[in-house]
Amino acid sequence: MILKKINTAILLSLVVFAISSDKAFALSIQLAQEQQGQPPIKTRLEVRQKNMDDRKEVRGEMRNEIMGERGEVRKEIREMRASTSIEVKGIRADMKDARKELGEERKEMRDEMKEKRGDLKMPIQLRRASSTDMFKKINTEGKDLIKKMKKDDFETRKKALLNQLNISLENLSAIKTRINDRILKLELEGRDTTDAKSALAIADDKLAKAKTAVETLSNLPAPTPNSGTASSTEVDLTKPRQVGDAAIKAVKEARDSYKKVIDIIAKSMGLGDKPASSTPATN
Repeated sequence: MILKKINTAILLSLVVFAISSDKAFALSIQLAQEQQGQPPIKTRLEVRQKNMDDRKEVRGEMRNEIMGERGEVRKEIREMRASTSIEVKGIRADMKDARKELGEERKEMRDEMKEKRGDLKMPIQLRRASSTDMFKKINTEGKDLIKKMKKDDFETRKKALLNQLNISLENLSAIKTRINDRILKLELEGRDTTDAKSALAIADDKLAKAKTAVETLSNLPAPTPNSGTASSTEVDLTKPRQVGDAAIKAVKEARDSYKKVIDIIAKSMGLGDKPASSTPATN
């Protein structure tokens, strides 16, 4: 029993010593910090409580700021909705006015068209008479224009054909001159030119006939309508075609005749069956 009491007293002494030593150590540190100008060290509980209070204060401030911002946003949204509603109402009113104006314009157009239709409603006989005269005038002018076009077309084609035929005649005349020179040279060489001269005489005669046919075509007047009525637009082209075909045929016959003369000259020179040329060779 006495031993147990002694142990208890010893434990109490140790606890008191530990507490007093902790306080003494803390007191010594606090005194040292006060001497160095530093604040005293707080216990862990006080520090934890202080941190919790600080966090709570920060959260409260953030909550107040967020609530304030939300309120401002809601206010702006309400104002925007109100202004948008006013604008939509204005647009609808403008559209309504535009539809009204469009309807009035359509009505005016319908009334104007009715007036024009009324002005066009003249007596049937008067309309028929004026239309008949107008169509007669147009028909007469159209037929006169067609006649002029056909006459101009004939003159244009005749001019083109005459130009081509005259060029052919000029070429044949040049060939005739060169053939005469060639025959004269062959005679000087002592060659027989009897057949060549006979063929040349035939070709010269055909050339003269071709020139006469082309001249006849050149002097041919423009064709006239078939019937004696002035309303007819049909033009008789039988004679112009016949005269034109005759001139073309005469020029072709003259050309073929000179080709035969060239072939005869080639044979007399010993050229055999070589292809003949429309232009004789010259030395």
